[in-house]
Amino acid sequence: MICLLYAGQGSQAVGMGLDFYEADPDAKALYDRYPQIREASFYGPQESLNETAMTQPAMGLFAAVVTDYLTTRGLAPDMAMGLSLGEYSALYAAGSFSSDQLVQLLEVRGAAMQEAGQLRPGAMAAVLGLDRDRVGAICADLAAETGQVIALANDNAPAQQVIGGEKAALEEATQRLKAAGARRIVPLQVSGAFHTPLMAPAAEALAKALAQTPPRAPRIPVLANASAGRLADDGVTESLLAQLTSPVRLVESFEQAAALGARTFIEIGPGKVLTGLVRKALGRDLAVYAVETLAEADDLLAYLGGKDD
Repeated sequence: MICLLYAGQGSQAVGMGLDFYEADPDAKALYDRYPQIREASFYGPQESLNETAMTQPAMGLFAAVVTDYLTTRGLAPDMAMGLSLGEYSALYAAGSFSSDQLVQLLEVRGAAMQEAGQLRPGAMAAVLGLDRDRVGAICADLAAETGQVIALANDNAPAQQVIGGEKAALEEATQRLKAAGARRIVPLQVSGAFHTPLMAPAAEALAKALAQTPPRAPRIPVLANASAGRLADDGVTESLLAQLTSPVRLVESFEQAAALGARTFIEIGPGKVLTGLVRKALGRDLAVYAVETLAEADDLLAYLGGKDD
């Protein structure tokens, strides 16, 4: 069984999608509907592409283009999941949104999250070398002591967590995590503390957009960031809103995909980040592929077309 994996914010790279645009008329038609996103995606500069309000719809547009290219040429996924904004792309693959709905929702989400980061400033850091429970407990204790927001934001791999919160609390958490044995703590270049309560101001705009664009029931299982479980047909909106302020339970989602029978994982997005994380979570005895370029897409289709998956 095939599980599609969709990359999240931080993977964006100038030039993404350009080869599909030049070779595939359908990709060209879709990109041409969004000229500002097209130009930022193809030509940058990277600083402009890195702005949350641009990153999110640009990543969604790229995901739609690559998904369409693969599925119209015979790829038939059995389930999907994504990291943060990648969950929207997974829902696109499952038929819950059209390509235009996907891009427009991510325009709203990206702008709302960027604004929330300005209203309630925060920061994030990757924590290497400690498990989820230890990191979560240290953050919870610090939040209880200080009244500040500091929380586990992503469970990316068995010894790779991400924390987020108010800057002073993040600095104190960094010291406590180092004392607890963290091997390394890496500040992340983001515009806010995503997947923590500091993103609550973004909920109103996103809720309104989702109410105007009700998601259709997924045609294939989609695993949710907030619960790590399969999304119920009528639970998509609730899950996407919960995701704003809840930690991304990526490891559990990988495990759930494997429990549902996934044996082949295909990452769609620049950077191959999820390719490494799924192997860390589930072991290396997996069929894992990454598609960032047109050549990689064609190679994958040729390979899968010649074997029984």
